[in-house]
Amino acid sequence: MSGETSTVLTPSISELQEDVVAGIRLVRELALRGVSLVQEEQAEEWKDCASSCDQAIQNVTNLELRAAIVAPM
Repeated sequence: MSGETSTVLTPSISELQEDVVAGIRLVRELALRGVSLVQEEQAEEWKDCASSCDQAIQNVTNLELRAAIVAPM
């Protein structure tokens, strides 16, 4: 192990924000593809998923994030 260096990753908030938005956009794109691949009754669920992705993108872009706090009972 001698001679090895360790790399510390320190991403910025803006980099993380961009990565998350890019990931959500991919999910949205897949959901929209799903609309055309399923029967009409199921298509509504995929449209809802795409719509939720749109809202999530807006929230991440505006940094309007919510965190759930879970505490043991």
